[in-house]
Amino acid sequence: MLRNIKILIAVAVFSLVTINSFAQLNPLKSQYFLNSFLANPSQAGAGDNGMVSTGISSQWNRIAGAPEILSLTMEAPLTERMGIGAYVINDKSGLINRTVIMGSYSYKIPVSEISSLRFGLGLGYLNDNMNVDGAIARNISSDPAIFNYNFQHENLLKAGFGATYVFDKLELQSSWYGINRRLNDENKSADRSGNTTTIKYSFGDPMGTLITPLIGYRQIKGLSDYFDTGVNISYFSSLDLSFLYHSNKSITGGISYEYEKIIRLSCFYNSETPQVRGITGGTFEMSLSMPFSIKKK
Repeated sequence: MLRNIKILIAVAVFSLVTINSFAQLNPLKSQYFLNSFLANPSQAGAGDNGMVSTGISSQWNRIAGAPEILSLTMEAPLTERMGIGAYVINDKSGLINRTVIMGSYSYKIPVSEISSLRFGLGLGYLNDNMNVDGAIARNISSDPAIFNYNFQHENLLKAGFGATYVFDKLELQSSWYGINRRLNDENKSADRSGNTTTIKYSFGDPMGTLITPLIGYRQIKGLSDYFDTGVNISYFSSLDLSFLYHSNKSITGGISYEYEKIIRLSCFYNSETPQVRGITGGTFEMSLSMPFSIKKK
């Protein structure tokens, strides 16, 4: 009984403190190798074709009210240099529900024949609220933390900036989605997102076996910084295997398969951290992506 109470307290604390930083604390794993637009607006329309992707991430599935993320992204190139994109992410954890709707624009600047610099700007809307009716309490009005939550957590304008530098087979990405907090440090949102940076280097044959190691850094305001390292192995651009180690001492394994360049199904599993090992069940993520051709101007 005491153990269950401790678990429930941990879930409550996690929900209230990190609900708007969850996408960084335990991000969608497809953002590392398959859909980097989720973390960086400069990747909007960076590919040769457009892409529609949808995904679901279920964390701590052994605990009622555990975090769950639903995502829908769409991005496409407009010209050889310009791209656009948009995404909707719903992040639910216990009584807390957060929805982010973002639109992005990117522009590519060629530096040389083998290098380029791409900038992106994301602008959108963040809604943060609590399902008060779902609270287990005799009198909701007697608990100020619950009763006043929706009044204190106002809707926010959310903005971010990203950049991608490519030099031959080396790729450096960096993004920052904390502009709403900088504009108004007194807002009540628990948004603690900061900088996300990744470095990738690909070697091998893109039409055969391509190996891409990755090193990543994630900043979460008020919490310890996170580091990620991993590798993606792609076979003939259709079958991908990925492995990641995170500085919170958890690991991620994933597999992705593209059928006839029509549809791609990806599955990831992120293990539990040592503090909750054997209790939460880890995190399972599945995504579906469909490319579409677009006539560039």
